[in-house]
Amino acid sequence: MQTKILLDEEQMPKKWYNIQADLKSPLDPPLHPKTQKPIGPEDLAAIFPMELIRQEVSTDRHIDIPEESGMSCGSGDQARYIGPTGLKNS
Repeated sequence: MQTKILLDEEQMPKKWYNIQADLKSPLDPPLHPKTQKPIGPEDLAAIFPMELIRQEVSTDRHIDIPEESGMSCGSGDQARYIGPTGLKNS
């Protein structure tokens, strides 16, 4: 048996909870695959948007969900995913 929870627009979450704020010690940073040294924001900028990097390195307990987070509510109980645009196959 499955349970489906439907939320009205005003009930949708406005912030993400960040577990980093409640850890006794911070997580180790990810390592660069070539250098095996901690990856900095400049390394991640080549493949991730800066807003995502900011969220990943934040220690704030709650992080505002951006208006355009990639999800869009459809009509009724349908939701559709809006993926990245402008990408080309190599």
